[in-house]
Amino acid sequence: IYISDAKEGILGLIANNLVSKYKIPVVVLTHDKEKHFYKGSARAPIGFSLLEAFNYASPTLLAAGGHSSAGGCTVNEDKIDEFKSLFSEYCLSHPIEVIEKDNIELGLNELNRESYELVRSFAPFGEQWPEFVMKGILTKKLFFSRNKEHIFTQLSPRTRIVGFNFKMDEVRQYDSIDLIGILRLNTFNGMTNLEFFVKKIKQSQ
Repeated sequence: IYISDAKEGILGLIANNLVSKYKIPVVVLTHDKEKHFYKGSARAPIGFSLLEAFNYASPTLLAAGGHSSAGGCTVNEDKIDEFKSLFSEYCLSHPIEVIEKDNIELGLNELNRESYELVRSFAPFGEQWPEFVMKGILTKKLFFSRNKEHIFTQLSPRTRIVGFNFKMDEVRQYDSIDLIGILRLNTFNGMTNLEFFVKKIKQSQ
């Protein structure tokens, strides 16, 4: 992906979002300020090596580094088309099987501070918290924001389910769903809530 006027600092965020959505290796590039070369951030699913892909495309690169799932590169301006060709060629010849992380099942009655503190006792977790799944949630029982685009369901005075950019009409096309997310504490105006923060949903089997 090429974005002509992007700040370097957001390239990785864009790449990460695209990998999460499409489950394929992604390089997001922009011109340097002097427009003499391209700077890029790359992300890839687990099971793919960006370093090996960069090595394959090395004749077109001024620099490259990182690790298997995240990295960056600098591409010669006159070699950009060749870089695209070599990187794509490597990706197509090295198909990956997307590895889904195991989720820990959590019941509604287990969404409490005791569960949160138990999980915290196993920290640190590395790159991120373990993800949990709450299965068979009836969509008609979920409450949404006023614009009907975000999940805001209070379970108790200090416990709730929160999910952004999950439109009510899209969620309620299913009778029941599985919610996949993390536990977190959110403090606002001096009040702390335990939240099940929804990262994705899928139809219950």
